[in-house]
Amino acid sequence: MNPSPDDAQTRTDLAHAARILAHIGLVNGHGHLSARVSDSTLPEQVVLSTPRGAPSLVSPAEMVGYSSANWQQMAERVPLEAPLHLAVYRARPDVGAIMRMQGTLLDAVGTRYDTLPIVHGRGSHLRRAPRVFPDASPIRDAELGRQVAELLGDGQAAFLRGNGAFTVGVDIPDAVANASYLLETIEIHLARGRDDPPLSFTDEELTARGGGMKGDSSRRSWDFLLDQAGIPMTGALATDPNTGNERALWPS
Repeated sequence: MNPSPDDAQTRTDLAHAARILAHIGLVNGHGHLSARVSDSTLPEQVVLSTPRGAPSLVSPAEMVGYSSANWQQMAERVPLEAPLHLAVYRARPDVGAIMRMQGTLLDAVGTRYDTLPIVHGRGSHLRRAPRVFPDASPIRDAELGRQVAELLGDGQAAFLRGNGAFTVGVDIPDAVANASYLLETIEIHLARGRDDPPLSFTDEELTARGGGMKGDSSRRSWDFLLDQAGIPMTGALATDPNTGNERALWPS
């Protein structure tokens, strides 16, 4: 199975997501972003992804499609950590997009925390405090991918020790919004000082706030981040095939 030619909006959204994440410092010359383009109930998952290389320099037409059946035959084009993406999609039918990020702030978390406490309202959309995967190895095989997916659980973000982090979402805007909430959480911890114990949200508070894939909050964050990255809105609306919600169309 391969992505359909009708996935033009997904390709555009991936390119814009990469520009947003580069703008806020969450991808550099490394990182890779993906979106599921197959039915989540099928045994063979099909993914559209940024290829190898700096994500923010990739055009929509350069996105690469691969599946759980053929990614090894496409090893020269697909991200080396394709097994991470495939494992998370396999474990989480609710996930439609993954933002695999690299950056100094993300790496710093793994030197200081096993779990990053949630300390503000938008952070509650991450659903649970993100944990750090203890193995510093790149996630390049199915077993490590399975372990990372298990660590993620029903959360929206996880860190890889010394190797960045990733967020997930029901679609690309949601996963990007979660990346911005993760960055806010890190910045709050840095601002409060090392010696002050954080006043963290409890599991009960996170549940009460309904943390998780919040469409309205994610869409507002996506619109804002697009604007801040200099990507203008066309004003046209279309129905998102993954969620059924109306969404703004953006130029490619």
